[in-house]
Amino acid sequence: MPPKAKKGKKGKKSKKQEQLELEKKLEEARLAEQAEQERLERERKEREEQERLRQIELARLREEEKKRIAEEEVEEATFRQSRAALLRIEAAAAKEKEEWTRYLACSNLPNPSSLAEINAYLSLWKESAANDMHTVIEECQQAFQVMRDIRGYVASLPETHSSVDLFENAITRIRTLTSEKIDEMTAKTLTEIEEAKEDPQRSVATENIKFGVWVNLEKNLKTKQINFHALNIHTDLPRNLALNPIALRVMYTSFDPVSEDLQTNHLVVGGVLSVDVINLPPPAKTIKGWVMRPFNESEGFISKLAYPSPSTGGSGEGMAPSLSTPPMRISYALPDHIVSRADNPSVGWWNDEELKWNTEGMSDISFDEESRMLTFHSLHLTNLAVLQERDTDFPYQRWMFRPVGENHTLFLLEGKAFEIEVRVCVFNRA
Repeated sequence: MPPKAKKGKKGKKSKKQEQLELEKKLEEARLAEQAEQERLERERKEREEQERLRQIELARLREEEKKRIAEEEVEEATFRQSRAALLRIEAAAAKEKEEWTRYLACSNLPNPSSLAEINAYLSLWKESAANDMHTVIEECQQAFQVMRDIRGYVASLPETHSSVDLFENAITRIRTLTSEKIDEMTAKTLTEIEEAKEDPQRSVATENIKFGVWVNLEKNLKTKQINFHALNIHTDLPRNLALNPIALRVMYTSFDPVSEDLQTNHLVVGGVLSVDVINLPPPAKTIKGWVMRPFNESEGFISKLAYPSPSTGGSGEGMAPSLSTPPMRISYALPDHIVSRADNPSVGWWNDEELKWNTEGMSDISFDEESRMLTFHSLHLTNLAVLQERDTDFPYQRWMFRPVGENHTLFLLEGKAFEIEVRVCVFNRA
């Protein structure tokens, strides 16, 4: 067998071929880089062109928006001017109607917008003598109406109006004078009851005020029930007061004359009942046909007895009623329109020092829905009231406007406890 032929060795590339291949790769890379740069440049120009066109479109839209806003501003200004003119006409008509109604009523009450009339009203009332109980209570009811009228007028003024403080000062003066007139009439009534020595109590009721006075003519150790039947107010006199020469005064107002102008955490519901224990003045003495009565420089005013007394654990700052101080049982009727949100409402007393309502010292609270009688025990004899927290229904759960007819819509407001419906209607004037 002939010998196998040897395989030939693979020839190596020459340096020239390697150089050509390297140059080819470099050229291909250069061309690829150039193509990429050209692509990026084209994309940049396209983006710039798109941005230029977008800016042109935005400028056009801005001009259209400016034109639309300018047209709307003209329309809104026209609407506001016509609305303001209509409001001025309505306000003038309402003022004219109010003045005409006041003229026809021949009322002796001052115009709430006139400080001069208010000052004249205060001066005349201050100089007048405190007549009988009925007259003074009627005058007080008129005074409360004047204060409400002034508040209504002040509410229509801007907060920065220069006369707001003057009107608020007038309200304070009316409130102070009202309290003085009631005290003066009370002192006179106590003297009349003591001299008559027959009926130990007097009472009077008007539309919004109930007032009663009881004098302790028969002093004994028994707990006394004091019933103002005409007022639907009842109390039990504690034994520690039964032997003292005192009188009891109750006054109920269907509104809140105590904290109405203050921003307190509680809201008064169903009016305010004021209960005061009063020291009787020294009795008159008859000597040889002459009636001798001790002269008091502060005649016409009364001396209120703090209850509980500071000596037995008063209601002063830092003090709490002692266990030996018995509470007074009090009952009075709530108005029919008052809705009780709980079986036992919250009852509180007014703290004059802290200017807020306080519920401490109140116990055994009950409310009879059928008879509308509220009964409770109180360690404090002062201004008393059923209270409700101002934020009871906050936060609101939802609200909604719903049209129910032409010129007629329904506003629904749902709180945490109640849902309120307010109907808003437009009526044509006759």
